[in-house]
Amino acid sequence: PDVDHFLPFSLMKSQNLTNANPNGVWNLVIACKNCNRGSNGKFDAPPDNQYYLKLKDRNILFVEEHRHSLKNSILLSLDASNKKEVETKMDNIYQAFKIFSGWKPTHFFNEPLN
Repeated sequence: PDVDHFLPFSLMKSQNLTNANPNGVWNLVIACKNCNRGSNGKFDAPPDNQYYLKLKDRNILFVEEHRHSLKNSILLSLDASNKKEVETKMDNIYQAFKIFSGWKPTHFFNEPLN
């Protein structure tokens, strides 16, 4: 597996999105090597909106968990102090990526996508 930037690092830099750390836990996901780097990999394409919503839910869940080990990392990397600020900042950042068509993997956990 690879650790992948959900919103591509290169696009975050080109969009001047400096209000959040692109290398922060909030923007990192586990991806299979083929999805991340393979011939049909996502490269610099942001994932489809359905995956963004899952990432946002994950980050909010981690922030809601009082003792979750990633809570402070997410808050610090987004310069946020609560779950509402996490949601707002992520939505504001994601707005810059809506102009790109979202990438979808051909398989998810070894099962074809419907």
